[in-house]
Amino acid sequence: MADGEPSPGCPRCGGQLAPLGAGRVCRSCRGAWLSEDRLAEMVRMMNDALFAEALAFAIREAAEAALRCPACGEALVPESFAHQPVDRCPRGHGVWLDDGELTAALRAVVPA
Repeated sequence: MADGEPSPGCPRCGGQLAPLGAGRVCRSCRGAWLSEDRLAEMVRMMNDALFAEALAFAIREAAEAALRCPACGEALVPESFAHQPVDRCPRGHGVWLDDGELTAALRAVVPA
């Protein structure tokens, strides 16, 4: 696949991305592709807040070759959210979380 071409499916394994609620999940590796708005809404619901706050992402060192956005084909930017590694589209198409990372991130944002 050439740079800038949309991914045929899952950014991690190339598997089929199936609709799941407001996001998509890979049928093979079980990773999740969500819009930032949907992730913010999930955090809001977990915190029983009236309004969703802006998500706090931090740049992290890449540990592998860049994954590609399934919407636009751009290289996803390695970042972290709630102490979990995520990969984020620089054009705002979404955030990729590997299997288990979404659950761990949502648990981390809930006050003890």
